[in-house]
Amino acid sequence: MHYCNECAKENGWPITLFKSQGLCEECKKAAVCNEMPSSKLPKKGKPETIRCQICGSNDVEHVVQTEVFHYGPKRIKVEVPDYESIKCKNCGESVGFPESVKRAEVLLKEVRANEKTD
Repeated sequence: MHYCNECAKENGWPITLFKSQGLCEECKKAAVCNEMPSSKLPKKGKPETIRCQICGSNDVEHVVQTEVFHYGPKRIKVEVPDYESIKCKNCGESVGFPESVKRAEVLLKEVRANEKTD
């Protein structure tokens, strides 16, 4: 289901990490909408929560830490400070916030570019 943040607040639905541009299925207005299968939506009137995008659990935590990635066959270490993510306590999956993922991509591209010049 695709629904805008305004409808999420009114109905007690979660604000998700995954978004798409389109029509809200609830109010029919054009908006950047949350993406969530209807079967995973809590009943109306429950408080707003963030749910795991993999298993649907609401037992998640907001994590801010230095995330470490290893790039390429040489396993070059790339550290991304203040990497924000949501970690599911149920299945262990972690999903990075879009801003953190973008910063990680920039750092990895720099490593890739430097590797080509070496």
